Amino acid sequence: MSHINLNQIIPYCIYHYIDMNTNTYHGYIGEPSIVNKNGNIIYKCLNNTNGNGYDNRWILYGSFFAVSPMVRPIPRGLKLINANKAGKYPYNTESVKYSYDAFNVEPNSVSFLTWTKPVQGTVPLYIHITPSGGVYPSFDKNPPQTEGWTKDIISPIYVLVDPNNYVGESANLFQYERDKNNIIQFKFKQNQGRCIPDPTGISINQCFLLTDEMDELLSDVQPKSLLQMVKKEQKKQSIESFFKNLSPIIISITILFFVLSLIICIVILLNSKS
Repeated sequence: MSHINLNQIIPYCIYHYIDMNTNTYHGYIGEPSIVNKNGNIIYKCLNNTNGNGYDNRWILYGSFFAVSPMVRPIPRGLKLINANKAGKYPYNTESVKYSYDAFNVEPNSVSFLTWTKPVQGTVPLYIHITPSGGVYPSFDKNPPQTEGWTKDIISPIYVLVDPNNYVGESANLFQYERDKNNIIQFKFKQNQGRCIPDPTGISINQCFLLTDEMDELLSDVQPKSLLQMVKKEQKKQSIESFFKNLSPIIISITILFFVLSLIICIVILLNSKS
């Protein structure tokens, strides 16, 4: 896998390959090509992708944007998604899974960070499973056919899209500013410890930094391991148990001793002044 980490927000390409002779559907989630435009490096999904292991029957269906898989720690609310590529022709995406291990960027996959719950300014990307068991990503919630098709357990995931190039169902999408190369500039705002899309917000880097600072302000303790938490609870229970097991007589004697000691100290102090 060739990681692209020049930017934090990266476009990803969705390709479809339909063999009408065998009525077979294939899908692929791929990384964009790097294009030099007027001395500027930009990312672009190209329709002809022979150089990446496909043939000309693969058609560019659409694209979406997600956070670079190289960002660590993974910001709150985002999940690491691995789109695993088949090791043989036609080199389609054979599975889309989210990783429970934050550092498990699988070598034979296209990885990215995105949301698995609905978030404002995003659209659902449906992960259909073909009768042959492959992945067919689409912005259409219905598969091309019904017989033998299922939906992946992860489906849908929620992604950013360029409103000018969105090929899915109608959605209430935000309009963002664009740079001199007409590249969309996504903005975000901090909301309950998460960065969510907002056209009046700040850059993703600024939002991640602000979220980290908010976490530090809200947290008055250092992170603890499970063992530390268990030991702390055991110590608390031991103290509580100690006082519960004391008899009322011992408690009364202790209080009386303390009061007498206090009186004696006061008397001594008064005598010393006189």
